[in-house]
Amino acid sequence: VDKYGEIPTKQTLEQQLIDIKNDYEEYKKNPFKGIDKLDGIHWCNVNDKVCADYELKIKNLENKIARY
Repeated sequence: VDKYGEIPTKQTLEQQLIDIKNDYEEYKKNPFKGIDKLDGIHWCNVNDKVCADYELKIKNLENKIARY
C-alpha cells in the first residue's frame, strides 16, 4: 500500500445497477430539453434519447446479473 497506493476495487454489478438507477432518478428531476440529430438525418427529442440510453443500460445490467 505504501509503494503503490490504494488498490482499486472493482465495482460489483449490483452496485453499478444501483448507481445507474440513482443517476437516472437524478436526471428525471432536471431532464434535458430540445432536439438532437439521432443518426445525422433524423431528429429526436433529447430527453427521450437519454431515457432510452439509461433504460438500456439498466436492462443490460439486470440481464447480466440474472445470468450469474
